[in-house]
Amino acid sequence: MTWVFDIRTAILLGASLTLLIGAMLQAVSHGQPKEHRGLMRWWVYGAVAYAVGYALTGFREWIWIGWSAVLANTLITLGLGCFAIALRRFSGLPERGRWLLTLGLLSLLVSIAFCFVWPDERLRLGFTTLIFALVALACVRAIYRRGHSPTLSEHVAGFYLLIGLLMLSARVVAILGFGLPLRSIFEPTPVSIAAYVFSGLLPVVSTIAFLLMCTERSQRDLERSARLDYLTGIYNRGAIEELAAAQLAQAQRHGMPMSLMVVDIDHFKRINDELGHAAGDKALAETVRLFRGLLRTEDLIGRLGGEEFVVLMPDTDAIQARNAGERLRRAVANTPLQLEQGERPMTVSIGVAEFRAEDAGFARLLLRADSALYAAKRAGRNRVQVDQLQPETLGLP
Repeated sequence: MTWVFDIRTAILLGASLTLLIGAMLQAVSHGQPKEHRGLMRWWVYGAVAYAVGYALTGFREWIWIGWSAVLANTLITLGLGCFAIALRRFSGLPERGRWLLTLGLLSLLVSIAFCFVWPDERLRLGFTTLIFALVALACVRAIYRRGHSPTLSEHVAGFYLLIGLLMLSARVVAILGFGLPLRSIFEPTPVSIAAYVFSGLLPVVSTIAFLLMCTERSQRDLERSARLDYLTGIYNRGAIEELAAAQLAQAQRHGMPMSLMVVDIDHFKRINDELGHAAGDKALAETVRLFRGLLRTEDLIGRLGGEEFVVLMPDTDAIQARNAGERLRRAVANTPLQLEQGERPMTVSIGVAEFRAEDAGFARLLLRADSALYAAKRAGRNRVQVDQLQPETLGLP
């Protein structure tokens, strides 16, 4: 019994799988975050264009060459171009849609030229393969961009696309560089079998990897949002307590100072009551913006709740923390809140406490800083107060 590999069957099977995987991606995209739906839409467009173009090549000897070569090559180029746009958007890069559309137009013109104007199958195949390789290169570069460490799913997509790029490049060199003699595209030689099997599986494997990429990012975003305050984008109380425990342990281990600031917006309730909650939200966001511009990159800022913030300052003693607090206080006092109703002065009170050996952990340090904050409020607000109390004064064990 002789085993025969039919390339037409492989082409149609690959096109069918691509359409099926594109339909599946379209179905699951409705459950993805809004920012991923646009990416998946581009990928579905690419899968459909690629599948139709790839299927048309399987009817090369049965239908008009304008469909089986010209339209097929153009659709495959546009399909790969849609993949590249999706990957570039996923990576936060400019889409370069015009550049990819230009390659699609170039593929159309090359196919028309070497099919009807100067009929030459070798040149048509060589130049269209070169265009495919350029679009595949755009896909690979979107994944393996500078300064980015790809995830496992990105490696899967990138590796498969890279293999495809190498195969396409080798084919261009063989056809245009060495004048490789062309046989029927449906002759089952080892090279043609490998090329068509790979081409049929490329959108399938890449689509699965792309879906995993989107799922991984959604999971990371969910984990990140669970640690951040939804309004200000800084750490929430749970996250700051967790990070503080690690920072305090490190400070103890290395004998380094550590200070904590608790910040409260003065008369915040008046802003909400007199101007509305939108003004209150803006006051919170503006305070965080000012703090981010003045704090060091290693300082951790979180929202305890309401109008109270906490700033954890590693390698900082009480005097340094007080000076930093003064800078924050002056910045807020000198920057009136810009509202539709006009400018609204805003001030903050700040309590500072330096971590001591007798502090059992973050809760005790926070309590001392909080006591200093209330001392600042009792003294008239709009000031920085450093904790000077001993643990026994606070009623702590």
